[in-house]
Amino acid sequence: MAAVAEKPERPIGLLYVYTWDLLRALVGIIGAMTAFAGGIIVNGKEVALPLAAQIGSAVANVSYAGALIVVAVVLGRRQAWVRQAQRISLILAVPLTLVSLPAMGISDAPSLASAAFVIAMDVLAIYLMTGPAMDAWYTEPGSAPKYVNGAIVIWFALNAAFVAYAFVALR
Repeated sequence: MAAVAEKPERPIGLLYVYTWDLLRALVGIIGAMTAFAGGIIVNGKEVALPLAAQIGSAVANVSYAGALIVVAVVLGRRQAWVRQAQRISLILAVPLTLVSLPAMGISDAPSLASAAFVIAMDVLAIYLMTGPAMDAWYTEPGSAPKYVNGAIVIWFALNAAFVAYAFVALR
């Protein structure tokens, strides 16, 4: 009888990362809809946003949601690009969140606690995606589809531009 090569079991951490991706994607979709509210709260005051900023914010949120949904759907596949795209999207999200807090003048305890929670969940997902179980799981070669890379780049670039705009124009 021939010996059958054992496949590694699907890491349990994928369930957490999958759930977190879908929650972040849902928030991104809601953020895209709320981007057209016409204004945001900065330092406790409502500030009107130009239409271009509203559209940019909506496109950024939808891009991130789209990238996370695609990655979540293929998270169980064993191709290395899935892990890489997941880690890049989360690694970029952490500093973006940290920089956006002072840009938006956020200093109240509930908002800071919410941001700390999101960052902690992102860091946990990053940690899980870099563990030895994931090393054993994501072994197949392959490159990320251009639309996934594009969505991540669009999300990050537009959000970085919005944070820069908030630092300069919304004070």
